[in-house]
Amino acid sequence: MYVQPGVGWMHHAFNDRYGVVVSVNSTRPLRPKVIVHDARVPKDEAPVLDLEAMPSLAIRRNLKPAQLPRDALDYLSPRKRICYFFERAVDPGPDEVHA
Repeated sequence: MYVQPGVGWMHHAFNDRYGVVVSVNSTRPLRPKVIVHDARVPKDEAPVLDLEAMPSLAIRRNLKPAQLPRDALDYLSPRKRICYFFERAVDPGPDEVHA
């Protein structure tokens, strides 16, 4: 069984890089936007990758923060609390707007 990655989930990508989900793609849940650990780039300039636009990249597995190497954990600095925002999957019809 596979659970789709949520915001704040740590992951190990197929290209052996670690990252954290920062935005869920509601139309393609397995293609979120992720911040990727790249030791060559300062962490305040960490690249955000849109996995929908990069079909060659994918999430290999979800990880607990304790499973990350220390340098990746410090770079990605996951938080204990995450805020979620929800959007409608489809626009309501005219009958639903006034209900």
